[in-house]
Order: sequence, then C-alpha cells, then structure tokens
Amino acid sequence: FGLVLAIGIVVDDAIIVIENVERIMHEKGATVKEATIEAMNEVSGPLVAIVLVLSAVFVPVSFMGGMTGAMYQQFAITIAVSVVISGLVALTLTPALTVLIFRKPEHKDTGFFAWFDRKFDSLTNKYVSGAAFFVKHATISLCAFGVVLLLLGGLFKLTPTSMIPDEDQGIMMTSVMLDSGSSLTKTEGVMDKMEKLILAGSKYAYLQRV
Repeated sequence: FGLVLAIGIVVDDAIIVIENVERIMHEKGATVKEATIEAMNEVSGPLVAIVLVLSAVFVPVSFMGGMTGAMYQQFAITIAVSVVISGLVALTLTPALTVLIFRKPEHKDTGFFAWFDRKFDSLTNKYVSGAAFFVKHATISLCAFGVVLLLLGGLFKLTPTSMIPDEDQGIMMTSVMLDSGSSLTKTEGVMDKMEKLILAGSKYAYLQRV
C-alpha cells in the first residue's frame, strides 16, 4: 500500500513545476527558460513545505511500537523516503529537463482539444472566482469551515471505529498454567474441569485439546 500511494506522491511535485511553467508561458508569452526560472522562484518554497509537512506526519509513525508500529512502520518509511526523493527531483532534475524538453504549446482554435481547453479554462476561472470570494469574505469562510467540522465530529461519533475490524469466528482459546512439575494426572483433572465449565455455557460447544 505504501508503494501504491508513493507512486502518486512522487509525481505530484514534478507536476506542480511543469504546470506552473506552462501557465507562465501561456499567460505571459515567456520562453521556456524564463518561465522555468520564474516558476521555480514561485514554487520552490511550497515544494519544500510539502516535503517537510508530509515527513513530519509519516516519520513519527515509523517509531511507533506495538502492533500498530509493526503494521505501519514500513508504510511510513516508504512514504517518507519517497516524498524526500520527489522533492529533490522536483527542485533539481525537473526544471533542467523542462528547459531541455519542453516546447511552447500550439493552441488550435478548432477541434476537440480546443473545445476542451475552453471548457477547462472556464472551469478554472469559476474555481478561481470562488476561491477569491471566500478569501475576501473571511466570516463566511470560517462559518463554512465550522459547519464542516461539526459534520465531521458527528460522523466520528456515528461511525464505529477500531484498529482491526471485529471478526467473530466462533472460536475461544484458553490456556491453563499449572505449577512446575505437575503430574499428567493433575493436568488431565484440571482440563476435565475446564471442559465441563465451557460445555455448561453452550450446548453447541466442541472442544479439541492441543
């Protein structure tokens, strides 16, 4: 699961860089090199912040003990290492390859891709307008955030939680500890008493000694 999740995480930082380069080239008509330099000046800080935040979340998990640590240790290490490598690649290799490989896209006025670009630009503009509205109206944003928190709190109370889902297999295992040096006869007597107690509790019980 850690590897599957890491596949998506390792490309995120590079996508941020490339999309920002393309945006600057489209909006400002800059060359690939100029757009790459400006894009890295804008996103270098956020990229480092992404790596630090994700590392701060997953690195402590690798030091957990008990069954939880055994289950999540390898997962946490895989994600943390992948995030660090992804950040380094996005800050070094991705900009260099962008300058060498990237070309200024040619926008066509007809066809499916032109229609898709227009629809996507329209959706982007609506999203930006909505985000700007919530930024300007902080009170509405805080109220909406508070409603979301209340709904999440209600869901946490209604949804049953457990580390491992309960699974009733209809099996009960018991262990009897006797004094050191106990004879076989005494052990058999104690086991007979245990069988009677268990069978008295359920007429459908079936016992097997191991």
